Amino acid sequence: MNTHMKTPVDPSYSSCEQCSTSLWILSPSTTPDVWTKQLGIQPSQENYKGSSKTNSLGRTRIIKTNGWFLESEGKVHSKDLRDHLDFILEIAHPKQDVLLSLQGEKHLLMGITCSWWGAMHCGPTLWPRQLQKIAELNLELEFMFASYTDEIS
Repeated sequence: MNTHMKTPVDPSYSSCEQCSTSLWILSPSTTPDVWTKQLGIQPSQENYKGSSKTNSLGRTRIIKTNGWFLESEGKVHSKDLRDHLDFILEIAHPKQDVLLSLQGEKHLLMGITCSWWGAMHCGPTLWPRQLQKIAELNLELEFMFASYTDEIS
């Protein structure tokens, strides 16, 4: 229970236009289907090294490393980043032993990315219990911020 927290969860978080989180695994050698089998989690997206991918602008690129992504976008309908992070952590934390074991693989990278698009004056709030779970999973947590404003300076 988080009744003592200053900032309650608010799915309509007023300073946020859109947010999402992604748990990602990258490796030049191991393919995403191997991680899917080991974790028993169906990813939102898989990238296979050497395959091609076309973006929304019609630009095609060759994938340079294998990637496995579990994403909250389209699955969590909230503007509160904590809801998106909880979605990822509720799936990933029970797989802690597998995730920690995978981290021993040579050249493997793993982390969580939080994307926040919102007003310049305020950003997301995280709670200690979420940070504790991230630490228990030994994951980096990175943020990507994009600001919007009605005023042009």
